[in-house]
Amino acid sequence: MKKPNLYMSISLIAVLILLLTWLIFGFVKFLVVLFFMVVILYISFYVKKKFFKKRKKDLIIENFEYELLKIEYFIPSQRFYSSDLSNLIALDEQTESICIIERKTIVRKNKKIRIQNKKEDVFNFVVLSYKDLLQSEILEDKRVITTTVRGSQVGGTLVSGLLADGMGSVIGGLSSNSSEKSEVKNIQLKLVVNDTNKPIYLIQFLKEQEPINKNNNKYEMAVDQVNHWHGIISVLIKRADENSRQVNYFFGVQHRDVHGIN
Repeated sequence: MKKPNLYMSISLIAVLILLLTWLIFGFVKFLVVLFFMVVILYISFYVKKKFFKKRKKDLIIENFEYELLKIEYFIPSQRFYSSDLSNLIALDEQTESICIIERKTIVRKNKKIRIQNKKEDVFNFVVLSYKDLLQSEILEDKRVITTTVRGSQVGGTLVSGLLADGMGSVIGGLSSNSSEKSEVKNIQLKLVVNDTNKPIYLIQFLKEQEPINKNNNKYEMAVDQVNHWHGIISVLIKRADENSRQVNYFFGVQHRDVHGIN
């Protein structure tokens, strides 16, 4: 025998209270009680929705952290969870490497009961050496605002050799005056890496259903965060360039010595 549904029981009790109020105290007090009951129900459902939404977010972050702990020889010193919680980017300053963990939700079908399909999060990660970072771009509503690439090639909106100060702010980075648009829906960091299987990664820093004004605190926070991580990637790209130049210079000197070239 099935147990009675809790919400059904509460609903029946509420209906009985309303009927008794109407019969005993009259229609006016019935309306007053009905109003307060509707308000209480609305507040309770709103609080419950917010609670479960926060709990779901906390659980996803816990899973990200668990996946991060499983990665050998990677000790994160900085990390960022994308605004849509679809991925995480982390920095290991000791090894000068970047880790990206991607989350995808899949639906596992129940063969016995078709209605009860189970949603499950699957996590995949990649660890990239600073030498594997080829390009970093800030995108605002799919429009390129700032780019740093390997090799000091300049073209279009490219800002080569960007430097970051101790706080990670970037010269030439995204700001509220970066474009003529006064409202924005999306801010992304696009990374191009040395991997033919998956050469592009997109990290979401702002994702809104409707455009928000650039004076909005949410937009300003997203700008600070994306500039910070673009600055980190730019510094790593700059170090890779300097390392390549030193290696090329060393082999160039060796070549001249071997062949007796002055």
